[in-house]
Amino acid sequence: MFARSPASSSLVLIEPENAYWYITKDIRNRRQVRAVFHLSGQPYNLVVTDPYCHGRLRNLPPGCYPFYEAPGLKQDDKILFTISLGEPFEWDNCCYKLVAGVIVLPRHWRNRL
Repeated sequence: MFARSPASSSLVLIEPENAYWYITKDIRNRRQVRAVFHLSGQPYNLVVTDPYCHGRLRNLPPGCYPFYEAPGLKQDDKILFTISLGEPFEWDNCCYKLVAGVIVLPRHWRNRL
């Protein structure tokens, strides 16, 4: 599939809207962190692979949390997500989007972007 119709890009930096964390289990019953957000009115629910973010969220039990519930984040912090296209899965040969990085913008950068 992907070989016949490759993506125009595999990495993008976005500013998510209405973001929150969703702590759940994956299909192998392992802890999974997901980011649920909107971008240009479209809803997304993507796996987060950022190890630093996982560390910040490690003490939260399963459930949904506003993004600022992660230790070290504040309600008025501005975050960016690095969205990546993952490798094709063996069972369906499809590539899925994921949040590869979570960037918290320093306060002194906010008005410059």
